[in-house]
Amino acid sequence: MANGKHEEFDEDCSAQLQNFSNAITRTTVGYEYSYNDIDIGSISDYLGIIWEPSKTVLFGFSVPYRGFVWNLSSHTVAVPVKKAQVYGSG
Repeated sequence: MANGKHEEFDEDCSAQLQNFSNAITRTTVGYEYSYNDIDIGSISDYLGIIWEPSKTVLFGFSVPYRGFVWNLSSHTVAVPVKKAQVYGSG
């Protein structure tokens, strides 16, 4: 580029932004966030991306990731009970 920066875009950014926040039905909890599972499913379908809904994790402060339970409030990582039973817990 003329300013010496190297930038790459997948599109020309000519499309106008659109607000679809009222296009779907949200739960009371869903209004606390900028998107929800229905949004992810709709966008994935539109883009042709296979999305496995059973793997979706609800929003929260304690979430499973890589086989452990990460608690963002207490800054801890725990081994789930099921995993502890498989590998022995002491």
